Amino acid sequence: MTNESGQYPHYRWLILIAAALSYINVQIVNLSITPILPHIAQELGVDLGVATNFMWVFLFSGNIILIAVGGVVCDRFGILNTLFVGLLCAILPSVLMPWIGETYQGVFYARLIQGLSPGFIFPVQGAILAIWFPLKERGLATGLMGAGVALGSALGTMGAPYVFKAVATWQQMSAWISIIGWIDLVFIIVLMTLPKPQPPVQQLQGAAKPDGKFFKVALLAPLTIIGILVTFMASWDMQCLYSLTPTFLSADIPTGAGYGPIIQGWLMINVTIISGVFGPMVCGLLVDKVFKGSTRQIFTLGFILMCIFVFAIKTPFIYQNKVLLSISLLL
Repeated sequence: MTNESGQYPHYRWLILIAAALSYINVQIVNLSITPILPHIAQELGVDLGVATNFMWVFLFSGNIILIAVGGVVCDRFGILNTLFVGLLCAILPSVLMPWIGETYQGVFYARLIQGLSPGFIFPVQGAILAIWFPLKERGLATGLMGAGVALGSALGTMGAPYVFKAVATWQQMSAWISIIGWIDLVFIIVLMTLPKPQPPVQQLQGAAKPDGKFFKVALLAPLTIIGILVTFMASWDMQCLYSLTPTFLSADIPTGAGYGPIIQGWLMINVTIISGVFGPMVCGLLVDKVFKGSTRQIFTLGFILMCIFVFAIKTPFIYQNKVLLSISLLL
């Protein structure tokens, strides 16, 4: 079946759902330990500063794979196969955490493997947009996938402390929160078995193939380089906001704000649900409908808000007042 234009098949929404679920799972795996990181550090007998290595090693291995492997795998083996590999990297160490998570070294290497997951999963976004969605829907599609990232962040930072409280250990919590990943894995396997329609972009590529220099010219274009730099800076900001803020809010004073794992989850609603889920969808519509595909205005506003309010939440006057802190987190 196709959409109203008679060109793009409805199958594209199933691909989008598979990717969004994958983003949700990656963020759950990534951020579920941040609210309880002080407890993990105490249990493993290491300093909290040392325990933060569990965060950077996840990002480090993901970035290496993202740059060197993830995009190549997506181009060669397709979107669904790439999502499948990325999900396995995330959920297998989670399930095995009760056995491998008793030592600092075991957790470190488990997080290293889990970090490979975004390196495979995140590159598929560009392929999904370019292959399966018309230009007029790409802002909305991007917003929906971005909302998946935010929803996963919310489930990780808010839900994990409750799961941790309900089970015996944080290692068992890690195993239980992998359920969404297994559901997505089954969904992807089902999509692999369905007949896949040919998207219009592939039909056009078959009619007119670019020469061998096309990719190099596009990669070295000033707009591409600017886009890479802007994406790098935006990712840096978002990882600081999603990965480090929950630990800061949860940790005891003077290291952090002293709210504990449960209250920090409710405070992080302002980031993960209100701003994180609805923000990308609203901004996607603004890009499509108001700015006619231009992202400059949205990026500029985002960076301005980030500069002001990430600084604000580190200020005692702000983080000691829940109302001001909630407003700052939202903005």
